[in-house]
Amino acid sequence: MFSRKMKFILHALGTSGDVFPVMGLAKSLLLAKYDVVVLSNEKFRCIADKEGIPFYSTGGIGEYCAGNTSEIYRSGSWDSQVLYYILPAFKPSFDYVHSEYRENKNIIVISSCKSNGARAAADILSISVVDLVISPASLLSVYDLSAPFCWYYKNKFPFFIQRWLLSKAFKKLSKICIDYSITVSVNKARRALGALPYGKNNKKIENLSFGLFPEWFSPRAKDWPSHFQSVGFPLACFSKSNDELVRKFIGENGPPIVFYFGSGAHDLYALQEHCFKICSQLKVSAIFLGPSEDVVIKRDGLNHLLLAEMDFSVILKMCRAIVHHGGIGTVSQAINARIPQLIRPLRPDHINNAYRVKLNGFGDYLLPRDFRVVDAAKKLGDLLSVRDAFNSLDVSEGSLDGNSVFDRIVLEIEKVYVRRS
Repeated sequence: MFSRKMKFILHALGTSGDVFPVMGLAKSLLLAKYDVVVLSNEKFRCIADKEGIPFYSTGGIGEYCAGNTSEIYRSGSWDSQVLYYILPAFKPSFDYVHSEYRENKNIIVISSCKSNGARAAADILSISVVDLVISPASLLSVYDLSAPFCWYYKNKFPFFIQRWLLSKAFKKLSKICIDYSITVSVNKARRALGALPYGKNNKKIENLSFGLFPEWFSPRAKDWPSHFQSVGFPLACFSKSNDELVRKFIGENGPPIVFYFGSGAHDLYALQEHCFKICSQLKVSAIFLGPSEDVVIKRDGLNHLLLAEMDFSVILKMCRAIVHHGGIGTVSQAINARIPQLIRPLRPDHINNAYRVKLNGFGDYLLPRDFRVVDAAKKLGDLLSVRDAFNSLDVSEGSLDGNSVFDRIVLEIEKVYVRRS
């Protein structure tokens, strides 16, 4: 058992969708009077400072930018992200955990990915780890197939053949997009620091594992880890937002369609013009999120607002619909706002999220190759024609309450690790 004076080291790598939930949990732990620090890229320091969260930088903003380019997402090769973003952050986070452990043995590491130095240090020092599973696609199952596997394998082969085929497919998929820690370069970094390759830790510490999505969105599969539990959507959002400008735009132009294609989208200017043509067919205005100054432009007699950032938790409820890349954070915000969503998925986890969105009646999707003006406009038109039905969608109470999700995680951690005084 541990004392209540333990320190929580939260590690977060990735984009906003990966980091925001970790920041939200850090805030809840601070409110519970625990010693907390977030290890992440310098890009996210401003959020930590604003929220009063202790922060330790594991790399510069240049490394974040180099490891999160549209070319990486388009090519499907993650070597550049590992080389420029993940590996440079490896030793700083490893050294930080080692340094803290020398001063205080009551440490818990909380992490949303396995390919980092904090996890390697925890393995060596037998420090307990709490896993945050951002997206259900990270939990591979041969019984409840995620998309795109369910489109190709389910009911097409006898189960024993299906299981063999999936084991091969899962291994390849893990290497390229789900678990970077099994790539050669990351495991080489673990060995250099004295840690075994990920998945070969002989100490067999059973960690807590929390899925940041509700069970109704992705039901538990029987081959998921026994210590895993779904807790709901965290709805953590720390984006800057010019709410006054957005409200003024909506007041003058009516509820818009929001377009947001994530950091992995390439050729955003062409995609932007594509979306304006969709809006022209539907005769509605748009808010387009991307690297831009906050400005209103006119196309085909319609005003459109270009924004660099927007607080989804505040603004989405005033919009008609959202077209996006399928990140789990955006999915949950759209469900919370009760608006239709059309997903243009980029990565395998986005594809699975899109599949779950359609399966649960929250929207539809078009793969990038099918995202043509006519087809997208028709899909959106169909969704908008039943817009009122989204207000009565049935979701479990508490699964869309970010505060209760984080409070539940804190409570479960305390049950296992903390001895109350």
